[in-house]
Amino acid sequence: MSLPSPRNVLPLEGQIDLNVSAKVADSLAQLIKDKPARLVVDLSGVNYIDSSGLAVLINGMRDMEDFGGIFILAGVRAE
Repeated sequence: MSLPSPRNVLPLEGQIDLNVSAKVADSLAQLIKDKPARLVVDLSGVNYIDSSGLAVLINGMRDMEDFGGIFILAGVRAE
């Protein structure tokens, strides 16, 4: 049984590269438009992220900080 994701958690999986970074950006924008106090991006299912994916995360962090929100990366792998 899997539990539903909390409203302000964006779970990502697989490869976050140029092919999917625009979709990730759209998903982040949808969550950020409501100006949540906190937004968690769960990277535990991500096995690869390129510079375009990192840019999307950095832009999301900046957008959250613009209104005082907290942007959290969870499940970051060391490798």
